[in-house]
Amino acid sequence: MADLTLVDSTLPIDIVNAIDSQQFDGLPAEEALTAGMVVRVVPSGATGGYITKAKATDNTEASVFGICRKAVSIGQAPTVILRGLLDGYDLDDLDYWAPVYLSDTDGLLADAPGTVRRMIGRVVPRITGKIGVAPDKLLYVNCFWAWGVDPYVDDRLDDALNTGDTTSDGVIDALRDIVLGLGLGAAA
Repeated sequence: MADLTLVDSTLPIDIVNAIDSQQFDGLPAEEALTAGMVVRVVPSGATGGYITKAKATDNTEASVFGICRKAVSIGQAPTVILRGLLDGYDLDDLDYWAPVYLSDTDGLLADAPGTVRRMIGRVVPRITGKIGVAPDKLLYVNCFWAWGVDPYVDDRLDDALNTGDTTSDGVIDALRDIVLGLGLGAAA
């Protein structure tokens, strides 16, 4: 697994250019953050509700909230990109449409899954308008993808499969239990 890095093309190194993005502002940083870092919300404790670096080492650390748009110090509120096209990553070694994942390294993206699989985005082409010139590579991120499936869903499906109940009834029962367990429906 190789971690992705930012490049300094025409932009200052502390800014990732976000085009057509969904962003969130207002939560303070628990630690110093740099542009392009993947962040999560601290769930509880003295710094509960603060933003900190995410990593794919376990489900808590891999609870991705978004990507930090520019460098901030402790206590400052970063702009967090939840979804959008990002320019500024070194994507030369990746193919178009290649998936990009949360890394096991604090705050970084990678070209392969970490311990906990969290896909953050894909490499997409941007046409430059010049005939015969390869399209630029941008990173399309959608951190909602990384929010993934609640661990309860994984556990319930694992229970059905591990007990050998792979019949249609067993899978349907597991899916019904998931819907009810997540509060998405009512028991008949």
